[in-house]
Amino acid sequence: MPPCKDQAINHLNDLGYNVIRLPKAGITPLLVLSRAPNASTTTLYGHITDLIVDPAPSLPKVFENIEAGTISGLRTNKLEFNLGISFLKTLLSAIGGKSAGIEAAFDNSSTIEFEYENVLYDTVMPASVTKFLRGATPFIDEQFLNRCKPH
Repeated sequence: MPPCKDQAINHLNDLGYNVIRLPKAGITPLLVLSRAPNASTTTLYGHITDLIVDPAPSLPKVFENIEAGTISGLRTNKLEFNLGISFLKTLLSAIGGKSAGIEAAFDNSSTIEFEYENVLYDTVMPASVTKFLRGATPFIDEQFLNRCKPH
């Protein structure tokens, strides 16, 4: 089953989480992501303050390291070995780990399954973001508008 059809990903989406397939330390609340119509990938556009004319109102409070209890213990679908190893290598690389010899660790495996444990997340309250945006003067440049227009 392709990764985009993974039941764990679907479950996280159903719970209201946006899944980032390649975790990066720099992805935090209040970043603006953009995706052109009909595009399959999303790109990092900038921080919300990059879209606001100075002086900007006070930023919403970011609540960090909140335990995601509804996710702990959740498992992915079983992934075909090569796809699972590729995913694992990418994940290890993203968090600064080494992947040398990883195939040997799963020597006789035909599939790989991942389980989420001790999942933490950062968030902002939507009402706080709304208040921030209502008190701000937007600065949207031509490049951003062109990305969002249907072609």
